[in-house]
Amino acid sequence: MAKRAGSAWVEGEHLHYVDAGGDEWRVQGTSIGSPASARAGSFWLDTADSLLHYISATGVERTLPLSSTIHTDAAAKRGSVWVETDFLHAILSAGGAEQRVHSDVAHVDTHSDTSHSDSHSDAAHSDTHGDTHSDAAHGDSHNDGHSDHDDTIHVDVHGDTHTDASHTDTHSDTHSDASHSDTHSDMAHSDTHSDAAHSDAPELIGP
Repeated sequence: MAKRAGSAWVEGEHLHYVDAGGDEWRVQGTSIGSPASARAGSFWLDTADSLLHYISATGVERTLPLSSTIHTDAAAKRGSVWVETDFLHAILSAGGAEQRVHSDVAHVDTHSDTSHSDSHSDAAHSDTHGDTHSDAAHGDSHNDGHSDHDDTIHVDVHGDTHTDASHTDTHSDTHSDASHSDTHSDMAHSDTHSDAAHSDAPELIGP
């Protein structure tokens, strides 16, 4: 049986419709509960939340968002829903603001950081310093040789000898720094980010 252009109905959890070329489309709304008195197959516009509502075959109430205004016709009848091109169109509020019905396909963005670490090490090192100092021993010697005189003829003999033994001071400083080096490395890392493709549009399921 040929599909009738402009038809719209509920099937399963989707709202279906047929465009002017005979292609069938479907959209699935967001579940907001299961009203006890809801009638499967019903759909309507609600000005309270500016959404199109419908009741699925399993009694679940679902909603579909509307696009921004694409056209305004003051003579348009509030509450109208119809098929135009590949979309359902609707007049939600007074004033003739025309909008499209569409669905938001769930999507997930994933982002991961590859772990990385920095390593740093200092090679051990030491400084040595030694002072050596020595004084060579030395001595002083002194000798006075003399004789007393008599009253007749006298001679004073006096000889002083004084010597300083030579001495030396030795002093040496030795100082050395053991060589050392610092090593530092950064491990490479990368961040990956991917957005799963998504679209806000009805799904074509065939002619």
